[in-house]
Amino acid sequence: MKGTRVMNTVTKVAAASVIAVCAQGLCAAEITWGGSSGRWHAKSNWIGGEKPAAGDSVIFPAGGSYAVEIDTKTPELSYVKVLPGLPEDVVTFTDEDPTDETRRSVYVVGDGYRFIVGENRKVRVYGNTVQLGANGANKTYLDVGPNAEFSMDAGRMYVRNGGILVNTNATLKINGGTLDYNLDSDYLKLAKNATVIFNGGSNIVGRIANRISVKDGLVISEFDGEGSKIIFAGGYTEFPEQYAFDSYVDPAKTTIEFLGGTLNLKRRIIRSQRTLLPAKGGKLINRYPGLVLTDENGENDVWELGGEAFFTAEHSYLNLGWGQNTRIQGGGELNVWSLHQGIREVYADLHRINIASNFQSSSVNGRLYFQDGITFGAYGAVGVDPKKSARFVPSGKVTFDTVDAVDGTTLRSFDLPSRFDFSQATAFEVEGAGTVHVNPEVAFKYLHNFCADAGSTVALTNAKAGIITSVFDLGAGSTLLVGTNLVDVASIAEFGEGAKIRYSFDSLQSGTMYPLWFGPQGSEPPVSHFEFLPALPEGWTVATSGSTAYLWDGTIVDATVDGTTASRARWIGKNGGNWNDSDNWSPYVGKNYNIPGGQTDMMAVFGGNRQLAVTNDLPGNISWLRNLYTMSGAGPYVISGNAISVMYQVTAGDSSSSVANNVSCRFPFVIEVAMAKYRKDESDGRSYFRVQANGKAPVVLSGGGMFPQDVLNYRGDLRLGGNWLTLGLYPASEGGRDTRLVLNPGAYLETTEQGSNQTVTASYQISAGAGMTINGSVWRWTTKENTHFVDGVVTSTCPVQATARQTFIGDGVLSLAMVQSDSEGPGDLKFAEDITVRPAGWKTVRAGADNPMTMVARGNATIGAWGDWVYGAEEGFESSTAAADRALKVVGGAKTYVSFDTEGNTITLNDPLVVEKWSTVLKKGEGALVLKSDENDLGDSEIELHGGELRLNGPETFGKLTFAGGRIAIDDGFNADIYTPLFTARKIIGEVTVAGRYGVKTVTGENGVTVSVRRKRGTAVILR
Repeated sequence: MKGTRVMNTVTKVAAASVIAVCAQGLCAAEITWGGSSGRWHAKSNWIGGEKPAAGDSVIFPAGGSYAVEIDTKTPELSYVKVLPGLPEDVVTFTDEDPTDETRRSVYVVGDGYRFIVGENRKVRVYGNTVQLGANGANKTYLDVGPNAEFSMDAGRMYVRNGGILVNTNATLKINGGTLDYNLDSDYLKLAKNATVIFNGGSNIVGRIANRISVKDGLVISEFDGEGSKIIFAGGYTEFPEQYAFDSYVDPAKTTIEFLGGTLNLKRRIIRSQRTLLPAKGGKLINRYPGLVLTDENGENDVWELGGEAFFTAEHSYLNLGWGQNTRIQGGGELNVWSLHQGIREVYADLHRINIASNFQSSSVNGRLYFQDGITFGAYGAVGVDPKKSARFVPSGKVTFDTVDAVDGTTLRSFDLPSRFDFSQATAFEVEGAGTVHVNPEVAFKYLHNFCADAGSTVALTNAKAGIITSVFDLGAGSTLLVGTNLVDVASIAEFGEGAKIRYSFDSLQSGTMYPLWFGPQGSEPPVSHFEFLPALPEGWTVATSGSTAYLWDGTIVDATVDGTTASRARWIGKNGGNWNDSDNWSPYVGKNYNIPGGQTDMMAVFGGNRQLAVTNDLPGNISWLRNLYTMSGAGPYVISGNAISVMYQVTAGDSSSSVANNVSCRFPFVIEVAMAKYRKDESDGRSYFRVQANGKAPVVLSGGGMFPQDVLNYRGDLRLGGNWLTLGLYPASEGGRDTRLVLNPGAYLETTEQGSNQTVTASYQISAGAGMTINGSVWRWTTKENTHFVDGVVTSTCPVQATARQTFIGDGVLSLAMVQSDSEGPGDLKFAEDITVRPAGWKTVRAGADNPMTMVARGNATIGAWGDWVYGAEEGFESSTAAADRALKVVGGAKTYVSFDTEGNTITLNDPLVVEKWSTVLKKGEGALVLKSDENDLGDSEIELHGGELRLNGPETFGKLTFAGGRIAIDDGFNADIYTPLFTARKIIGEVTVAGRYGVKTVTGENGVTVSVRRKRGTAVILR
């Protein structure tokens, strides 16, 4: 009845104002909202016609949505209860003037009292509408019930004394407003799978004096719910004093995610808190000197970093990996004053680390591995104590950016005598005009690129370290200090004006040739860019032979011959450079002839440094040899003129050390003439044409070669020019030396019957403008991982197999007729940088070989198509390997942007597509990309559609979905009788077109937009 006040026997009245009311005979009551919308102070909106008074409890009933306008501040209430109901029922509180902070409208006070959001309900607060607790006298709590949601837009919510409880599967959102903790507030407590989100423009201020005192900050002291999350999605959050997070946070149960915005810490973080790292778009700043972040939990810890983390206060340091196998992953940016003490075995998947001071290890053998590319940025002076330095093993592209990471203008110097192992690196770059001193353990072996910006200085401080690269680029005014090391460039060499390669020889031995430069075939050595400090002694000059430059004092040293009974002719070059001149040869021992060529046992030996340019002027029909090789210490010989044939027969499979090599060298050896195999008996069958490069020397065969019945067997560094036809390829290792095959620009190589003979692995380098075609039964690698550079075109018309990872990078095209698993073990093919791979089929497992053969893509790789093709297990074959282990994986990273260019065809993924965090997948072309597996894992990835269809088999989740053309289709296997989720995206940009006989419904979910479908005859719905 109107005016009747119902007694609330549960409520304990603590506020002085409430006691005063009871003294007048008007005890606290439960007042129930009765309108659908309207002003708080209008009596007609309350059941019974009586608006709430001080000490009352306010009830919002189940079964409807209510819009409440707070026209002036409310009295001090005991409870506000939104009773359980349906998720679509929303209670909205609106302050008519959210800019006026004096109009704090909804007051909830009382010892232990609450603002309660019932199960499944939603409460939206706009403006300055909520205050919990009054002047610190009472403890009051916001209680968000199971599956419920409380969100505040703009304005400020005060927690004067008490705390916030987010129950199981519930969500607390601060959307552009401020959460203000003051006085003696308790906690922000999350139950199982609870989520707290701070969206763009949000902030947290206040002071908490509980177990941990935080002035002007939020303390999170209890995370006891498994799967709970704190998400910073934007805005600026600052913890300026004391400690922010501590061991009450259980990182095994709780995740702190950064999707944007900034978290600024002015005090240190203590204990293990590997989850307190920002995701892509987020930023974490710590300005406290001293211990920043430690890991005391032992082995196999994982730290997620996708955004920017700044630990840059002077004398602060970051401890990692107190146990073994710590991982930092997510592709983010780490700005750190010092990596200190704790490094043992740390694996880092970051795109950038900015360093102000030390790399230090807790043990002599401490290692920090950077996976798939890293940029080292400067932050202040950079220096290391070499006695404490760690070993760093970067893979992929290694970049040193000497421009200060903070101010963006100051140039810095890196002085890093730490032990760098570049054996897994594919490129080395220096950006900016600063100085980088590095201490590589071994030579830069087989890099794709070595590049330095204009004005920069690169110093290799290890005398054992040389440079072997495909592309070499020194900008104008830049300097490379290499000591006594050889610079070896296979494809492209470019120098800016004033660029220098600086050598330093402390002592020189007369008659010895010191290699300086081995350049691309046909190029002139860049002698004008060489510089020597100290100055060269009198008589020493830079000499050249072909594309080779070497240091020499002009003293002639004749060749020696190994052994006294060998039948071999020795080049002495006393009468010029003509081959067909007996005065230029020392005769065979015990023979009556001395010009090699035309005899079955003839062996041409080159040694010493006399007459390095040789012209083969023998008639072509008799110009054949048993062997052609150089001795140890020989000069850089260049042979031109008529073609040369080798005739020594080597039976296939005979790999004994007693078998002679057709061509062998220990110093750069260039044969510019065509090569072929001479056969007396055409029925001899398959044999080897064997080339062996020893030591630092490459063998360059630039005139092409015809070996249609011979397998090209090579060891060491072999570089080919011209056109080559061989039966097959058989790379072999020798003494641990890496073996690679380089096709120079314009070269072309074809195998006619490539088979299982490729049992030892080797790397390939296909230069721009070069091509390789592999025909036969199988193209196969075993036992070793390799990185292949493809800037030209590679085509395999036979199946590809691998039992270990083979990585292809570059900006060329790799066309594969079929990829299938190998019976000897699992493997994968990895594609990175700007390469395009065009499979015609991909069997992740096949009958008789229950081992996965997976595809991994990273960088700007493009996955194209010869035609319609399927990625997945062989049809009708049941594999014991889990589908997730056979998945096509897009590996996460800030630079990952993998494209599926269907070229009008259909790519069907029977096995899952797994996209790791922070990656973008681009679908181009009018064809279809079909995701058939119900085990796809697209995570927080960003998907862009540019034409054609993305066809789904079941519910998917995306981070962001961008439509720049194209449409979502529904695979035949998808069944939607009632509204069924098709996909969920945190953000959708552009028109969503759903093709097929389905109706579409959208709802706003806690993770973004959910698109649901229901079968509906003859409809195609576009959502805008």
